[in-house]
Amino acid sequence: MKRLWEKYSGIRPWFWFFGYLLVFPDLTIWIANCRGLHMFDLENLLIAALLTVSGLFLFAVFGCFGSPRFGRTVMLAACVLAGTFHFLDLFFFVHFQSQTRLSFWFLARATNWTEVLGFIHFYLLNGKTVLLLLAYPASGLLFAVFLKRKFVAAGFAAWILAGPLLLNFALSLRPDAENNRYGVMTLPVLIDRFLEEKLDAEFMADDLAAANAELKAVSREESAVYVLVIGESHSKYHSSLYGYPRRTMPRMEELAARNELYVFRDVTAPNSFTNNVLPKLLSFEAHDVDEKFFEVPNIIDLMRAAGFRTWYLSNQANASELGLTYMAIAARADVFRNTMTVWKSSPDEALLPLFDEALADPAPRKFIILHLIGSHSGYEATYPASFRRFPLDEAPEFFNAQQKQNREIVNHYDNSVLYNDFILDTLIGRLRRGNPNGFLLYLPDHGENLYEEKDTILHMEFMPTRQTVEVPMLLYLTDAYRAAMRPGEADEIARGTARPWSSEDLPFLLLELGRIEYDGFQPEKSPINPQFRPKTRIVSKCRILYDKLKNATCEERISARDLR
Repeated sequence: MKRLWEKYSGIRPWFWFFGYLLVFPDLTIWIANCRGLHMFDLENLLIAALLTVSGLFLFAVFGCFGSPRFGRTVMLAACVLAGTFHFLDLFFFVHFQSQTRLSFWFLARATNWTEVLGFIHFYLLNGKTVLLLLAYPASGLLFAVFLKRKFVAAGFAAWILAGPLLLNFALSLRPDAENNRYGVMTLPVLIDRFLEEKLDAEFMADDLAAANAELKAVSREESAVYVLVIGESHSKYHSSLYGYPRRTMPRMEELAARNELYVFRDVTAPNSFTNNVLPKLLSFEAHDVDEKFFEVPNIIDLMRAAGFRTWYLSNQANASELGLTYMAIAARADVFRNTMTVWKSSPDEALLPLFDEALADPAPRKFIILHLIGSHSGYEATYPASFRRFPLDEAPEFFNAQQKQNREIVNHYDNSVLYNDFILDTLIGRLRRGNPNGFLLYLPDHGENLYEEKDTILHMEFMPTRQTVEVPMLLYLTDAYRAAMRPGEADEIARGTARPWSSEDLPFLLLELGRIEYDGFQPEKSPINPQFRPKTRIVSKCRILYDKLKNATCEERISARDLR
């Protein structure tokens, strides 16, 4: 045994290095748990410990087969694989203080590659991550080298604790008040949810057909054109229509100044992730409803039941390629057209010819949904170069320190909002041209973080902020529609612009705007109805109360845990 140990002495440093790579993340999170942060539960820690011990044993055995060179090669490959796998733990711990692996891949599965690449660009390639990427293996190498010297036992104890302790206290994390920080899912729950949604995807088409088979809705309009424009990642905090210092929405400002546009001031999205928001926007699913979207009526089938020809025109990645759940509703439209692939974003002008075709269709009643790419991450790809009005190196005084440091990203985003303003104005202009009895309602799925809170960017379902859930909503009515309004109806819409409302109740607003008679209509959920009643607004799958999120300070939103 002694000869064998000496023969493969070259493998021993790799063995220690590999062991440290496995132990470091688990020990870091264990220390965080001891401080009350509750990022992993005991079950997950036991699973991680089992994987660590099994990995050490198996790779130690395999590393001893063959020549020393073969052993070193095997051990090096093991270190790279294990280090990459466990680095994700540290990455999510450092940035989001949450459990990571399965939840990350679960979310990545439900988006397109543009968003994934945007996430990598903003988070994996920033200074904090690069420093971690260098420090994590470097500390392991130092550990392995140190063990070859004297005082091995003391060095082992000191070095294996030093890194995780320093990382914990360097982050200045505060303890939980209760449970997980953002309702982070345990490994068994994530697996159950994945399997549940996989089964949902297989059966939801049939369930949707059954849930909407006998809908009875009536429209008294002989002809009408109703347009719903769904935006993407549009932040109120970067919209001049809502007080942003830059004129990012000059065209909509002009319409509002001429009283041709209703601007809703207190609208929240129910989630911060497109795949979670869209089923709620398009159906009666909501946080205060027990049924799933495929068990309740949806707005496309309701419009079809009322005699409307329906369109779903999308400049988002084809949902059918991604397995996104809202595709099951979109596919029920009479016409579904998509202008984008999974791999490439294109500006929203690509939708204009399809919109013209829909407007020219001879159907007397039309309901058209346009799903924009809007201000999706990878902002520079969502607008043409001619709309680069805000120079990428510009850093105005109202930018905070983080925004000035990341000015190019923020300027790209503001340019995308300016282009989105142009698209909305163009759509309204083309609707106005024929003056049908109709309206155009604009509402994004969710907002976006642009470094308003420390170094937070993009939008995270498990980490909502005011910037990701507070959204703009705009309503344009044609002259013909206004002429047919009942006395006092315009005043009620004006009052509705100030009412607190969640976009998960969008179908009820569309039914009222569309003058659709339906037995399941709930007037208290439409902000323009005299019977409207504000409800407790919930955001995120973690079921966070919006009022608590809204009233929390920046530090509380980053560190406090009692928002549920």
